[in-house]
Amino acid sequence: MYSDSVERKGSYSLKPLLERIMSSLPNLVVRPQMFRWISSTVALLCVLTLLALTLRPGAILTTVSTVSEFLLISAAALLATENASRTKEGARQFWIFMTAGYGLWAVNLAIWIYYHQWLRQEVPDNSIADIALFLHVVPMIAAVATRPHLKQSVQGIYRARVNFLVLLFFWVFVYAYWLFPYQYLFWNTILYNSRFNHLYFAENVVMVLSVGGQVWFAKRPWRATYFHLWGASFLYGISSLIANIAIDARRYYPGSLYDIPLVAAMCWFLLVPLKGGEPVGHEEERLPVASAPKIIIPLVARLTILAIPLVGVWELFRSESPGMQRFRLLVVLGSVLFLALCVLTKEFLTYRELSSLLRLRGQLVDELQSALSKVKLLSGLLPICSSCKKIRDGQGHWQHLEIYLHEHSEAEFSHGICPDCGRELYGDLYRG
Repeated sequence: MYSDSVERKGSYSLKPLLERIMSSLPNLVVRPQMFRWISSTVALLCVLTLLALTLRPGAILTTVSTVSEFLLISAAALLATENASRTKEGARQFWIFMTAGYGLWAVNLAIWIYYHQWLRQEVPDNSIADIALFLHVVPMIAAVATRPHLKQSVQGIYRARVNFLVLLFFWVFVYAYWLFPYQYLFWNTILYNSRFNHLYFAENVVMVLSVGGQVWFAKRPWRATYFHLWGASFLYGISSLIANIAIDARRYYPGSLYDIPLVAAMCWFLLVPLKGGEPVGHEEERLPVASAPKIIIPLVARLTILAIPLVGVWELFRSESPGMQRFRLLVVLGSVLFLALCVLTKEFLTYRELSSLLRLRGQLVDELQSALSKVKLLSGLLPICSSCKKIRDGQGHWQHLEIYLHEHSEAEFSHGICPDCGRELYGDLYRG
């Protein structure tokens, strides 16, 4: 008996959580568009797997793999651009950032094609391919941070763009501080590759966590878009880490089995703008003032701004070569200056929004006062004659009821005669 009650109590306590989790998943009904995407993805993965198992590393395998990946991401960029052209306000900003992310990713893949197909050599570590690959995640994180499923004011959209600049520059700072010296100034391939793998994986983890929060808080139809973006980011984060480790171990080559999960993730990324055409322009109401995303996002931005000066202080006490330390301190000082400009810009936008809200509040108060000045209310005890029904005013004068009400209210009178008075005055002649 006790175990049954405990089981029933546990099931009741878990029921709201299970309902919340199930409602977070998108509608899994396979529509014709979804069926075509699934069948095309499975067919492409089967062909690439067959080629990876049967062909040796060479021009054919490299061409099929790199060109397929480039076409998938380029198609995603084109679809995101189309969604941006058909939307407005917050949703348009979301798809613009997604287009930027896909575009940087396509640049990285185009460089791979150039080196492998045109120059017939490996991509060098000092090319801009790694920079484009590292930064392509930043616009996607910024796209999620704009929260396009919520209604936003024009100033809110401007602030989201400033937040994007802060986010972008933070990751640029991370790259310039930790990777750039070993990539261009003080060449160290082993240290550079190791740090790049760790930082790129950390960046993908931030992306997965950011999208996961929106999957939890958003509602349909945006929840489906977030869900597909989360799944694609999760799969890509794991597969890219494995591929980068294989590259450092000299076991990777274009078209190998390491590319199969990467291609699957790219197909999933293609589905995001493909399915994203459904919730175009659909926006929900604002979250409550104390909602988690509204608190977490500004907190993360403040921590980001505070982290850079702390890194500079930490650099002063490190034992490194003078050239390395001088370069990193210059990076910190430049970053602090840029972030200060971003903070000032954001404060200006906030001040302008508050000023507009105060002007609107003043207009509403004036309209309310104007409306109240036109309203006359009668209250208290009114001395009225029990015989003739006249009312005594404040000066002691007796006035007819309709005159008094007309002077002390907005009421208007239209005279007539009731049936009782009509029969009393006119007798049988009255037929009311």
